[in-house]
Amino acid sequence: MTRAALALAALVTLSACSSATAGSSSARPDRDLITREEIASVPVSSAYEVVERLRPEFLRAARGGGTPNVYINNSRSGGIAILRSIRADNVQTIRYVDALDANLRYGLGNDSGVIAVELLRQP
Repeated sequence: MTRAALALAALVTLSACSSATAGSSSARPDRDLITREEIASVPVSSAYEVVERLRPEFLRAARGGGTPNVYINNSRSGGIAILRSIRADNVQTIRYVDALDANLRYGLGNDSGVIAVELLRQP
């Protein structure tokens, strides 16, 4: 019974420590997200150049040697070359979604992940 109590106490302590760590990580930028503010900070013209400058790891070949599919406003738009046709000043966010989450969120066929682009809403 004492071992069980010690194990429970250790678990509670570890949970408290991990919660404190998770809370303090909010000051750190999300490595899977490029925000509008970050985009405005670099002198580039296309979404491809934004990714290339700020998160080049989004463009690297993933498991299986493929490259991520690109989704614009939640619609599949093609491969990473499509990013060259999107004006940087028209982008709200660019997010990398890993293969597991991409296949769950967008459906099968996203084994190299997804680069999800959200465009600014037009009035």
